[in-house]
Amino acid sequence: MIATKYNQFLAVKYLITYGAEVNESYHSGWTPIMIASKNGNLEMVKYLRSNGGLIQSQNRHGWTSLMAAAEGGHVDIVRYLIQCHADVNARNKNGWTALMIASSKGYISVVEELLKNGAISCINIKDNVGWTALMVASQNGYKSIVERL
Repeated sequence: MIATKYNQFLAVKYLITYGAEVNESYHSGWTPIMIASKNGNLEMVKYLRSNGGLIQSQNRHGWTSLMAAAEGGHVDIVRYLIQCHADVNARNKNGWTALMIASSKGYISVVEELLKNGAISCINIKDNVGWTALMVASQNGYKSIVERL
């Protein structure tokens, strides 16, 4: 649903009302709920979820809705997805978790939310090239995240 990409909530509602597939993915495997999560549209994420949007789906690179929200720094969506039982320790094809993604972007509030909700168990997990969330945060100069991790 291209309408999710452009935050066209009324169009999304209309399309779903008239039979659009809520979990249909684009060529890269991004579903509408992943796109809404990345864009920071909590209202749309909730609507898609209430209409059958799957939060555990992964695109062809292994990204989930939680990872997309973490990349965008959208702590409200991260919190909501965790409440819906999103897997905070899921890994993409590069071995990255939502914690690594948030750490790489400097989003301390997202890092805190993830750690508070189970990501502490993956704090020392290494990606496919041996990097941890701490290493990623340090490489990018995010002192507050380095201190927290």
